[in-house]
Amino acid sequence: MENILTFFSTYGLILTLIAVAGVAVLGFLKYCNVFSKLAETSRHILYLSISVGLSLIASAIYLAVIHAFSIDYFLALAVAIYLFNQTMYNIFKVTNLNDLCVKILDFLKHIIIKEEKPAVDDK
Repeated sequence: MENILTFFSTYGLILTLIAVAGVAVLGFLKYCNVFSKLAETSRHILYLSISVGLSLIASAIYLAVIHAFSIDYFLALAVAIYLFNQTMYNIFKVTNLNDLCVKILDFLKHIIIKEEKPAVDDK
């Protein structure tokens, strides 16, 4: 138990940042409606697959950087990053962070694409 606590006290912030990056990638994909033509159940399965895939990739990169790659650490990190990712995603969805991020992305999209604001009828 002490080893687990030491591990998370040492690497917890890094794992959290990796998980938040995964949430940002998924949020951006959802904002851009990349998979909007798929059925809702298919989209959820695809987003889950992407989340798991990002967790595995992030774990492999993280372990490659610290030069301590072993299958035990890899599986433990992948599960930890995935669980952090799901926690961050739920916090993101439950709070107003979702609305704030959508407004920021709308603002950036407006600046980059220079969209005309829709005219408002005064009827």
